[in-house]
Amino acid sequence: MSNYQIAGINLRINQIEQSFLTNSLKPYESTHQPAYVIDVRQADEILPLSEGLVKESTYRRIFQNDGNTTVQVYHKEGHIRYQISYDKDCINQSILISSKETKIDEAEYILVSMSFLELSLRLGYINLHASVVVKNNEAYLFCAPSGTGKSTHSNYYLEAFRDAFILNDDKPLIKDGMVYGTPFSGKNRYNKNEVYHIRSIYFIKQGPLEVRTLTIDEKLKQLIMNSFRPDKKELLDAYFKNIEYLLTLPIHEAILTNSIESVYLTYYHIIKEKLMQLKPGYVLREVGSKYIVIPVEEASLDFNGIMTLNKTGKLLFECLKDEQTVEDLVNALTASYEVTEELARKDVIGFIEHLKKHQLLK
Repeated sequence: MSNYQIAGINLRINQIEQSFLTNSLKPYESTHQPAYVIDVRQADEILPLSEGLVKESTYRRIFQNDGNTTVQVYHKEGHIRYQISYDKDCINQSILISSKETKIDEAEYILVSMSFLELSLRLGYINLHASVVVKNNEAYLFCAPSGTGKSTHSNYYLEAFRDAFILNDDKPLIKDGMVYGTPFSGKNRYNKNEVYHIRSIYFIKQGPLEVRTLTIDEKLKQLIMNSFRPDKKELLDAYFKNIEYLLTLPIHEAILTNSIESVYLTYYHIIKEKLMQLKPGYVLREVGSKYIVIPVEEASLDFNGIMTLNKTGKLLFECLKDEQTVEDLVNALTASYEVTEELARKDVIGFIEHLKKHQLLK
């Protein structure tokens, strides 16, 4: 039994003994007084309810009594697999898992995440089925159905950029344009207990490299299709308040290949109009077949390393003496060399990252 703070929500989760949830939850441990409780237990037998039945399907029955709701889910062989009960405001939620379940730890992980997401909806959060990458203290969300490649694309970001990391790989929470890490993060378990501003959202597909900005109608459709939606009327206002805010953000459809080159397309699409310029006080000197960046005057106090450039780097360095967009730099490369736009994007982004590392940009 421990107290946790997840996305600013203070709660207690009473887990099954030796739960593998423990490691996932550890970074979220808190000394704050819990406002909500999720209690998980095993039972040799879960008895079927009879009073207060309000909805029934093949394997699911929902009951309501005295303001409390109970959901019982049946196995095809007839016994109850698990039961979830909660009060009106989800202040207290209880989960019973049948001992007949073959993978109790996985069932606990799924059911606790479902209970937590239900609670978060009531508190004005929204959950997108997304893998979230953070770079330059900004979050990029890659959304898609399972198996489409969102986690693969996120991992290519880690390969391409040393400063990138995964905030959450499956179930981040979003509120007021900020995205929060949660311990519920898919099979890879990648997550951090941190929060970042959302820079862009991509809905990804597999195919030849292409990015396009979605229309408002397309954005709305994709956001609703890829989010955990409330089934209660009283929760719709908060849900659509978040949706309306997300509609103001850059949202794109990205058709991507299973390769690191796809990273340079999605990242470039966001930064291509960003203006950049070198700090004053740096000059180039040709030595043999290379060009050396030399700091002069005040710049020499801040830079004591050695940076060498090839001809491509020299061209980009000279361009950046004046203010340029990233797109300008790509166009300069393709105009000066027989190089594809795809390769030019990769070279320009790599060069910019190199300059950032040495703090040579304004």
